Amino acid sequence: MPTGPGYQVRLDAQDRVVEVAPVRGGAEPAAGTVVLQATGDAAAWLAEHGTAGARLVLDTDVVDGDTGRRVPLRPGASVVNGGPLLVEDGATALDPVRDGWSPATLAGTARADFYWRWYVRRNPRTAAGVLPDGRLVFVVVDGRQVGRSVGLSITETAELMRSLGVDEALNLDGGGSSTVVTEDGVVNTPSDPVERPVGDAVVLLPGRP
Repeated sequence: MPTGPGYQVRLDAQDRVVEVAPVRGGAEPAAGTVVLQATGDAAAWLAEHGTAGARLVLDTDVVDGDTGRRVPLRPGASVVNGGPLLVEDGATALDPVRDGWSPATLAGTARADFYWRWYVRRNPRTAAGVLPDGRLVFVVVDGRQVGRSVGLSITETAELMRSLGVDEALNLDGGGSSTVVTEDGVVNTPSDPVERPVGDAVVLLPGRP
């Protein structure tokens, strides 16, 4: 279960809060219970509304942020996590406070240096964006390799995606996970000495004629 700054509540089978915690993490939920975690602004909302004994009704629909319409998750659909939001409506959209990654949010935690080490420092990056005509743009930047590529900061990644003309863009991952594989094998130069095992990937398949 993910750990770190934020807020967490445990719900019983009737959706009532039976346990609260000011940080995320701990044992896996027992059968019949659900753990709900939040970071950034959402953590403040959960702390206010997710008090012991309160009933929280979970809506698991995926909604298009632009149209408000429900996105059907049909068999075969996949979801990949990512963050932070880099570009929105063609403009840089970075907000460390909103995303729960600001130095103030992380102060006093085990990840207090995360903002500087991951957000400000240059690292290998992977990002995805959508052009105005609906085409997808994927970017992988090597890093942590003196004489070849030092990588990008999150701010520089956002500026790069914006310069490519995308309307929307999201950071996906970084570090040794920034790897591009084709039928010819690994075609970039990842920062890890060996290919890193990862839990998810974006797979692009040839389009139909």
